[in-house]
Amino acid sequence: MFQYESTLKSDAFGKIEKGMFITNDASIPAIRRVYTRNLWITPLARLLARNEKRALARLMPLKSPYFPTLLEVARHSHVRSFIQGDSMHRANERLTPEFFKSSRQLLLTLKRAGVVNNDLAKEANWIITPESTPSVTDFQLAFCFKNRVSQWFLTLCYEDLRHLLKHKRKYHSVTAKEKKVLASKSWISVVWMKTGKRVYHFVTRRLLGWSERQGPEERDI
Repeated sequence: MFQYESTLKSDAFGKIEKGMFITNDASIPAIRRVYTRNLWITPLARLLARNEKRALARLMPLKSPYFPTLLEVARHSHVRSFIQGDSMHRANERLTPEFFKSSRQLLLTLKRAGVVNNDLAKEANWIITPESTPSVTDFQLAFCFKNRVSQWFLTLCYEDLRHLLKHKRKYHSVTAKEKKVLASKSWISVVWMKTGKRVYHFVTRRLLGWSERQGPEERDI
């Protein structure tokens, strides 16, 4: 059972609430995503929620500290565990080479599970825990694949890696191999920059009023 404490975010897609998830054995800090009832936006909001639930369910058996645990699924909401931390752009002094090395391991864990996040270009979507380890908590744009050797899956994994290396390049030097990855854009990246990114910015910035540096739990309207 989710015990409400506060609302972290409220926008056109619904609400993000913080509280405690109560079980017979423990009380767990948790986040509840409540879906909008707006008839025009509901289909998209539920699609994003479905993406997140599928990804978290796929990752649950790993019991990885990199990702939250899916705790409860209801008709109009789902609950996941809360991971304490700061967004990347708010913790610059803790962005050590070891952090980025651990972040590569995080991406490898996703790849082995057949999951791509698809939303790691924003620093706000990378969480740094009090232990200075990485975490990713927003999976609304994530895809899950059964075929982990398909070209589509591997290309999306490559893009997740490129986004991480862009962040690393901002704070640290990159290796020659990493420079090669950064210089080699996939066809998905090229198409996105010419078409999809403009639509995304129009929806998120003009219609929803989101800032590029706001994290998934900070965008208040």
